[in-house]
Amino acid sequence: MLFAVSYLLTGSPVASGTIALTYHLLNTLAYYVHEKAWEDVNPSKRVLALSLAFFVASTLMLAWLTLYYP
Repeated sequence: MLFAVSYLLTGSPVASGTIALTYHLLNTLAYYVHEKAWEDVNPSKRVLALSLAFFVASTLMLAWLTLYYP
């Protein structure tokens, strides 16, 4: 899908392949780094981090719904 969209935007299969490959390589690297960092977090802090992330995501979703669907 990413290749197709970038091909439509650039018109170049080489540029589209480079974009798609770079995107997936960076996502793989980010996932690995994130998982390694998450292993070092204390279990009690994990609960706090997860609940904070849930409330932030809920607030952002509610704000988006309120602003774009009044």
